[in-house]
Amino acid sequence: MRFKIFHNVCFLSIIDFPFKYIFHEKSRKEVLFNLIKDHKEFFNLNNIKMSDKLQTKLNFFRDKLGYFYANDILIKENII
Repeated sequence: MRFKIFHNVCFLSIIDFPFKYIFHEKSRKEVLFNLIKDHKEFFNLNNIKMSDKLQTKLNFFRDKLGYFYANDILIKENII
């Protein structure tokens, strides 16, 4: 599965089309968008009662977030 991770000072964003997940590091808030149905990113799917399929996708993004932090530690420790 292909996905992209973008890192900014406060936000982490992961795209696995058609979904986009954004995590705000300081507040720990999460937002999830369906880019096909909501290409302007107005409707946060994380604010609704999720189907099992959508909850699985959210958990997928949370798992990928863990990979980012693990990789970040390796880079800072100059292990890679």
